[in-house]
Amino acid sequence: MKPEPNVREWECNALRSTRSARSNFLSATLNKVRFKALAFFCIGSLALAAPNPEAHDAGNSSINTPQMFGAIGDGARHPISKTDLDAHAGKWVGTYVVGDEWDYVGIQEAIYAAFYNGTLTPNGSNQKLNKPLHIPRGYYLVNKTPTVVALQGGYIYGDGRETTTIASTFAGSAFRTNGCWYSQFTGIQFACTVATTVEAAFELDGNYNGSTTQGVQANTFKDCLFHGGYAANKCFSLVRQGGNGAQGSENLFLNCHFTGAAPKGYGFWCSGGNAVQNTILGGNVQDCTHGIYILVGSVNVDSVGFQNGFVSQVDWGGYDVEIWNSSDDHSSVRNCRTESAKMLYVGNNHYVVFENNNMLGGAPYYWQATHAYTHGQVIYAPTGAGHYFICIIGGTTGSSEPTWNYYSENYTKGTTTAGNKVLTAGTGNDFNSGMWVAGNAIEVVGAGASGGNLYTTISSHTDSTHVVMATNASTAVTDARCLASAGTADGTVKWIDFRYYEVYAPLAVGFFNGNTFKFGYVNIGPGGAVVNNTFARGDGDGFDPSAPEICFGNVVTLNGGPNTGSAAVQLQARTTSALTSKYEKWGSGSPEGVVTADKGSVYHRTDGGAGTSFYVKESGTGNTGWVGK
Repeated sequence: MKPEPNVREWECNALRSTRSARSNFLSATLNKVRFKALAFFCIGSLALAAPNPEAHDAGNSSINTPQMFGAIGDGARHPISKTDLDAHAGKWVGTYVVGDEWDYVGIQEAIYAAFYNGTLTPNGSNQKLNKPLHIPRGYYLVNKTPTVVALQGGYIYGDGRETTTIASTFAGSAFRTNGCWYSQFTGIQFACTVATTVEAAFELDGNYNGSTTQGVQANTFKDCLFHGGYAANKCFSLVRQGGNGAQGSENLFLNCHFTGAAPKGYGFWCSGGNAVQNTILGGNVQDCTHGIYILVGSVNVDSVGFQNGFVSQVDWGGYDVEIWNSSDDHSSVRNCRTESAKMLYVGNNHYVVFENNNMLGGAPYYWQATHAYTHGQVIYAPTGAGHYFICIIGGTTGSSEPTWNYYSENYTKGTTTAGNKVLTAGTGNDFNSGMWVAGNAIEVVGAGASGGNLYTTISSHTDSTHVVMATNASTAVTDARCLASAGTADGTVKWIDFRYYEVYAPLAVGFFNGNTFKFGYVNIGPGGAVVNNTFARGDGDGFDPSAPEICFGNVVTLNGGPNTGSAAVQLQARTTSALTSKYEKWGSGSPEGVVTADKGSVYHRTDGGAGTSFYVKESGTGNTGWVGK
């Protein structure tokens, strides 16, 4: 198509005309008037013209947009017709069918123009042929996934997340790569609107179907939003299909948001053994049971905010950051803030640095006297030693705070079906404990609504293998973990201890420094160093310091949230003694005959006085030989 003449060409013509008529002032003046009128007409026409695929030469354009190929982006459905197909026969690079959305066709054709040089063959390593792909402000509906293959050095940008949105209208992704190196995505929201249990709103993948052997490496995502629409199981996935063969390393996510996964879903999913050294810097992960989920691979997370639910995250077994495999790889979580219940899971001897993170973990309610509470509400108690409690019988609390019961309980396994109140003891289990009696509280993992936990009471104890619950199960479970407890009676309300792990890393190796923990449990393996952390559990049972090889400077605060009822003391275990390092220990009471240590160890007695606040182990290898100083 011949390019339209531009203003500069008209300007030259006008000037030539003016020079030839220099001797005629009137003629020159008329020519100037003609020039201005003509220039105004040209500029005005170009500015007012609507995008039209037939009025642009994409091959000669330095930047491509979907509008050049018919995309509309107004948030409405615009399916192509048989007439559209016939009119574009031989013009469109891709293959489409009646009913495909104009937005999908426009985006896919713009991809071909920008990164395939207008053919079906990717530019690949011939990066100099690439052109930027600009997706202007708009809400684009795609009925199939726009896909780019073997992209190297590409640049795809919008006008701002939420200003530019690509949304899938089917059970699939809003955008996908199959091979992506050294490319950048900026200022776009990728969203799902229909439930999908497999695909993510954005699939960053490679080498998964034979069309290319190129993997994924060194890409940058900036100011993007990946939204599951509360329908997709994943908001973003990294090498989900390509796995180890797709590499997936050194990708940077700068101020990106991952939000709105389906229940029990994932914000960021990674499943490649070679997907290491990925970095998530800033941004937020919200409403995703499993926030950043590294099945295999490694990740560095810095200054990210998390809001992934409280009771739901506990019930559905999620964490803000989960690292399941990749033994000996290194990851870090630093300077983050979470309002979720559970922040970190690490397994399989993965090395992790967990530093300067703030776990707010606040239950949504605070215990009050003569106050109405409903079933399922979680409270923290002023004198509950840092424990949370969940309401299993709604009503009104008493006039004074009760004595909280959080250790009289029994665990076993049970099986039930949806709509059934009868709980049958699981394989090799029974209900013979004294806790399994009428009136006691019961928790059945996974038997509640949407697979959450069921919190109720026992109506009757039928026999050693059957009890009747006060509430029907909503979800069938087999050999599920069940807890029975005397609970805490409080006016007409009944509470049960609400337990969870804020950090669970029994098989991790790493360094845990300067974090603020709230009222969940903490489990750190023997390869960890735990220093200078603040805990809010007054009874000290939130953390067993006998496991880490190095442990010092950790304290329980007077107000690690609400007042736990205990003064600020050095971290101690549930017993009267505690290991905080091999040769330095803290606890209440005398260590003599209680605390086992090597000769040369020291002991700080938190309730001691003159001559009984500091002890030195001067003899023996057992629990004797301590001398007060």
